[in-house]
Amino acid sequence: MLSWPLGESWAEIIPGVVENSQFGIFSDASIPIKTEALIQWALATESYLTLKVDNLPPETRKWLSVPDKGQILVMALRTNADYETTGVVLLADYQERRWSEQSLSATTTLISQLAW
Repeated sequence: MLSWPLGESWAEIIPGVVENSQFGIFSDASIPIKTEALIQWALATESYLTLKVDNLPPETRKWLSVPDKGQILVMALRTNADYETTGVVLLADYQERRWSEQSLSATTTLISQLAW
């Protein structure tokens, strides 16, 4: 998860569970909110966004380590459209894994609840 207080320019990395050493995150990285592609893409999307790792810019790959054949799900933490977003959730997996509609629905519900 990437999180920031209202009005802040930099996001903080809130590390999660990493069960495979091929996936990782450099938790001491400074993440600029206005220029980090994953944050901006999540903010521009009403729900979740899935991306192939190949589509991530080099700046993102400096702090996010995912195998080249990986995929990312990113979603902004939103309570509703009237409130400013203060974080995004990232999930990473192998590209060949297919997330079922049921799994995606449960995941988006959980992420929406985290926003509160």
